Amino acid sequence: MTATRKLFRARSRLRGDLAPRLATILTPSDDISSKPVSGIVSGPPTSRIRFHPYHVILLLMEMGTSRSLLRAIVALGLTIGTALAARAADPIVGTWKLDVSKSKLVASLSPPKAQTEVYRELASGQIELELTTVNNEGASTSVILSWPAGGGVVQDPRGGLPKGMTAVETLLKPGEWYVTFLMDGKQVMTMHKVISLDRQTMRQTLKGLDPQGRSVQQIQVLRRQ
Repeated sequence: MTATRKLFRARSRLRGDLAPRLATILTPSDDISSKPVSGIVSGPPTSRIRFHPYHVILLLMEMGTSRSLLRAIVALGLTIGTALAARAADPIVGTWKLDVSKSKLVASLSPPKAQTEVYRELASGQIELELTTVNNEGASTSVILSWPAGGGVVQDPRGGLPKGMTAVETLLKPGEWYVTFLMDGKQVMTMHKVISLDRQTMRQTLKGLDPQGRSVQQIQVLRRQ
């Protein structure tokens, strides 16, 4: 493609606000009389000027650099946004109370009379759970557990879990967790936690063996406070 045709196609990109920019490139010392290229910048008749290919190249390079920079800024913004979203608190974070009337509790699992779960996001990148239960006699017990925000082995610094029991929290997606409970290395119970779309209800489904070795399923419904 000849220089003239390229310039003709570029003409529409050099209209309006680009004309003053081109005019700043052309100084009185520019030699525009020798072998000019037929290219015109739109504007009033008194402001119509002729230009050389290198003037166009300078402008197009400048335009290309600006657009590349803009694309880079947009890409960086998306990256930062994604990173911030990834680091946002999981929907499980907050205070939850057991709704006994909406839950399906199993007597052989000695369900609590009341239960409160407080999930916190720690600066260390861990999620902490403070679990407080009240039994039928009115006695209250509290357990504090923690695990990596991306899922992992549950830490029990106060020894609140039954002796020989360990747990692993698996993050399926934000607001959905799968907990595996093991007794002396053997799986005995699982719990599937799911947060509702409005983030106001948590449904916990426990499946496993009760103390008598029978298969049971218990559904716990908790409400955000």
